[in-house]
Amino acid sequence: MDNKNVKILNAYERNGKLTLLKLKEYLPAMIVTNLSALLLITVDGVVVGNFAGEKAFSSVSLFSPITLIIGVISTLVSIGISTCMSTSMGGNDKSDINRVKGASFWLMIYMTIFVAVAQIPVIWIFIKAYGLSGEMYSLTWQYAIGLMISFPFGFISTVGTIELQITGKMKMLMKLSIMEGIINLVLDLLFVGAFKMGVAGAGYGTACANVARCSVTVLFLCKYTDIYHHKGYKKKVSDYIEILRYGVPEALDALISALEGYILVKIMLSVFGEDAGTINGVCIFCGSLANVLIGGITGSMRPMVGLLAGAGDKKGLNTVMNQGKKVSIALIGGAIALMLIIPQVLYSMNGVKDIPNYGIASVRFRAVSYMFVAFNALLRLYLVSRKDAKYTAKTVLFTDLSLPVFAYILAKILPPPFIYLSYSLSFCLTFIFYYKRYLWWREQDRIQLENTPDEVVLYMSVDPENAVYASRELRKYADELGIDVKISYRIALCMEEMVAYANAVNDKGISVQVMIRFEGKNKATFVVMDNGKCIALDKKEGSARGVITDNYVLLQKSAKSIEYQYVLDLNYTILNFTA
Repeated sequence: MDNKNVKILNAYERNGKLTLLKLKEYLPAMIVTNLSALLLITVDGVVVGNFAGEKAFSSVSLFSPITLIIGVISTLVSIGISTCMSTSMGGNDKSDINRVKGASFWLMIYMTIFVAVAQIPVIWIFIKAYGLSGEMYSLTWQYAIGLMISFPFGFISTVGTIELQITGKMKMLMKLSIMEGIINLVLDLLFVGAFKMGVAGAGYGTACANVARCSVTVLFLCKYTDIYHHKGYKKKVSDYIEILRYGVPEALDALISALEGYILVKIMLSVFGEDAGTINGVCIFCGSLANVLIGGITGSMRPMVGLLAGAGDKKGLNTVMNQGKKVSIALIGGAIALMLIIPQVLYSMNGVKDIPNYGIASVRFRAVSYMFVAFNALLRLYLVSRKDAKYTAKTVLFTDLSLPVFAYILAKILPPPFIYLSYSLSFCLTFIFYYKRYLWWREQDRIQLENTPDEVVLYMSVDPENAVYASRELRKYADELGIDVKISYRIALCMEEMVAYANAVNDKGISVQVMIRFEGKNKATFVVMDNGKCIALDKKEGSARGVITDNYVLLQKSAKSIEYQYVLDLNYTILNFTA
């Protein structure tokens, strides 16, 4: 946006308060959700290591890359659904939203069946290819059986997590995550510790926890949301392809990372010998801790990023990215510091009493890479939300494949622990490509604004006590631009009424975020988001919701058209005006 155009309304320039409030609201729930995933898988290793010995712990860590490979399908579908659903909501087209809902539902059904069938040969091939001894091969398969039961249910739960997020049911998401983690921990302790079922008990505990969460998630979504409601939708393969297309970058990254993890395990077996399973298991544990935070940050940002990208709110999009960067530096930086200072504790937590040679250095070298992982996740989220999936996928394919190459070279020329520096080298390369593309998009936005002189965009934050003054400044500014008086006065009036409404029906602090796009002198679009109570557009609906909305009728009479959603616990309204 032209700085000269902003200057007059500088007092009401965007402050990022609304997006920061949503980030703070979502972050705890997403961290707890990811912590449950940590408890679901990583706790298996912790319990097995303490109750069944180091060989059992090693078998769990060896299966971890295979878990990630199967999980790629969940990533592909869930990220695709999240991107399509949030951007369609940002566009505020109800027919398009219904189309995405229908396609998402049927894609979930078909892919669940696919996961249940395809996992069997995939797991057999990868375990066989390790070339394990008879005892280790048997232990790995004992654990695998329970995981094979859990994978289809876990897939539905992962998609359900995204859908709960999109519908703003963060409290329920947190409860489900806590429930799943507790069930898995209790059953692991019962099966492995009390019943002496060994590594197989950990697998069955995970399966039971997944089945429980999947069942409750589906029941809740059916009863308390409309996410499965898609009346009139006709199945189309093209809709499924669209969803999968936007999940490809994340899924490709996850797949390559999983395959790399598998290849690296084989390289490490040749470098560290039998200690490879133990060292890599602890490094995987560290990665899981870091990913709890990284996934929590990007997961809490994803709904707002998609909504703002769909709405064309570039200022809001950049604001969320800056907020996510600051949170990442604080949280991930703190986690890295702990891993560098107390790596011995991490081994102890996993039941490892005698730390292998090079074990401490390996953990420290691995920890350094997590900041690159965090920034890459943020930039990938931005690029996919800008529908730049093709470039993102190519970058992932090229840069991620460099990891085993770096690992092989380092293993040949440097002592064993330096093999873990390959992560930092590879992720740094990814960051360079992502950041270059991010700057390219910023430049494209600037060029687009320069090439459309008749279009002026204003980004504002309006507090209730300043609504009248802000509307006056808006009218003055519109007059200077030569905007038709009818349009500028109607927008100003609607802004006052919407802020007054939000303030009147709420007993908490209200944040109102506004975007106004003047397209020439006789046309404008007014977009407003606020964290007030749900707005009902007629008395019947208002009575059902217990909300009085008499003054909101004025908006419907003032604008040419109005589109409204209550999404992410936000009122999101688009009003179009013509002279």
